[in-house]
Amino acid sequence: EEAVQVEAVAEEDAAEEDAPVEVEAIAEEEVAVEEEEAVAEEEEVAQEEAPMDVEALAQDEVAEEEEAVQVEAVAEEEEAVQVEAVAEEEVVAEEEAPVEVEAVAKDEEVAEKEEAVQVE
Repeated sequence: EEAVQVEAVAEEDAAEEDAPVEVEAIAEEEVAVEEEEAVAEEEEVAQEEAPMDVEALAQDEVAEEEEAVQVEAVAEEEEAVQVEAVAEEEVVAEEEAPVEVEAVAKDEEVAEKEEAVQVE
């Protein structure tokens, strides 16, 4: 009986010595599980956000294309306005040219008459 008791006490002592090691191992395992859960949660969030990121990029590209189209349209409109303005100036110049020629001819005629009067 004494040998059995000694053996039982020795087993208890060994169990008490192993207990902190087991507690530490359990704590480390719990930490590892928590870390794995955190990583899994981060991956899940990343997967949820990924479509939003792709959608945002697509919207940015569409906005850039629309802006390029608008810039091009404005440039074409400005060019058309300039062409129209030049054409109007040419028409006005063509309309004014005979008037100017006529005015010059009248000025020359008046000058000739004045000169003739002076000569007389």
